[in-house]
Amino acid sequence: MSGGVKRFRQLFCVVARFDFETGREVKLIYLYLWIRPMTLPAHAPTDALRAIVSRSSGLGLPHESIGHLLGISDTTLRKWYKADLDIGRASAHAAVASTLYDKAISGDNACLIFYARTQLKWAEAPREVVVSGSIISISAALADATARIGMDAIEGECVDVAD
Repeated sequence: MSGGVKRFRQLFCVVARFDFETGREVKLIYLYLWIRPMTLPAHAPTDALRAIVSRSSGLGLPHESIGHLLGISDTTLRKWYKADLDIGRASAHAAVASTLYDKAISGDNACLIFYARTQLKWAEAPREVVVSGSIISISAALADATARIGMDAIEGECVDVAD
């Protein structure tokens, strides 16, 4: 049997029952409606939608929010606009980095410090260090060492190692 015939038979159901008033068997036919669920029309990306996706991605919006803006799901968004999502984010990062670099070169101290910490991997020395489970304060240890060196210099025990 072909698939069409099988599907046709699934739509109808014949039930036989005995009618006591007439003394005959009566066949009842029930018709089952097979309603196909409505689907949304296929999504068609346009240049205007691509610009919205790229800009929204650059602003840092989550994919679900961008999908809501366009009226599509986030899976459909990633299916049709993957390159636009990546390009929008990268172009925003490039614009911010360019502005930060320009301000740092012009002498803005806050930008210089931020750039040095993030791009040059510079960092402030830790103020406390954990050694063998106990916390040692760097500033206290430095003050103690400076005091001992000063006392050693006063007592004449300090040796000049520069020679």
